[in-house]
Amino acid sequence: MKKFITFVNKTLEQKDYAYEELFCFFSKQDNLPVYQYKFQKGQTFFRARKNNSFKNFSTFKELSYPPNELVLKYNRANKPLQNVLYVSDSWLTNLAELKLLS
Repeated sequence: MKKFITFVNKTLEQKDYAYEELFCFFSKQDNLPVYQYKFQKGQTFFRARKNNSFKNFSTFKELSYPPNELVLKYNRANKPLQNVLYVSDSWLTNLAELKLLS
């Protein structure tokens, strides 16, 4: 584990290609769990976003993918300027993630 942490830290120091290096490393691992879930027609899913304006979102577009230019940091599955839509089948998951962001 110590060797792995050293590898990740060293890779992160190389700011230009850290995401690509780590993505390549993880994509070659055999024992990483990958979960796929296919939503069925009519199934409900939940989407949460931070809202600094305190105004309710009123359209689907406001809850959809953020524009690439607003994605400025590395997140769970994206790098800067790359948007990804995160959803959950549980509103509690969304609430917990929003709480972590604040």
